[in-house]
Amino acid sequence: MTIKRLNLINHPIRMRICQVLHRAKLSTAQLHDVLKDVPKPSLYRHLRLLLEGNVIMVAETRLVNGIEEKIYTANDEAMQITETDVNTASVPQLAEFVCIYANAAANDLADYITATTPPDFYNVIFHDHAFLATDEEFAELKRTLRQMLDALEARPPQEGRKRRRLMVLSHPSPAPEPEPSDSKQEFSE
Repeated sequence: MTIKRLNLINHPIRMRICQVLHRAKLSTAQLHDVLKDVPKPSLYRHLRLLLEGNVIMVAETRLVNGIEEKIYTANDEAMQITETDVNTASVPQLAEFVCIYANAAANDLADYITATTPPDFYNVIFHDHAFLATDEEFAELKRTLRQMLDALEARPPQEGRKRRRLMVLSHPSPAPEPEPSDSKQEFSE
């Protein structure tokens, strides 16, 4: 992802569009059904910008009442943020990207919870893990999670499978680290 693409996605509505279109194919009408609060003219404008920036693409077209309807999907390659991107973006750009990304996902989760009566907590996860790991141990965790999630994303649609979303944010914690101890401590929940 170039800085130009990062700046293009760094917008609350465009970020939401990209998140909805990740591993999905939707028409403008279907997108509007998901993003009800985005006026259609605004949705069309943001779709045009994302198309021009190659962040999303037309997956297919179909005729509906004699009019060509476009079905959009995210350009997964264009959505990838690489180490080079991180190293060339400014710190404020990256911080803004993280905030917009996490806020869009959190708002989607809040919308899901408030749309179900009673709230559907069976299908959501609220948990914050804090753990100690070396850089090598953390790299292994990232590889393992990536392999597991790639396998899940590769599954084809099937009865009973729901589209689910798992967002993982990780960073070194500002909390003080415990002192190393010679004695083994057991932790229980």
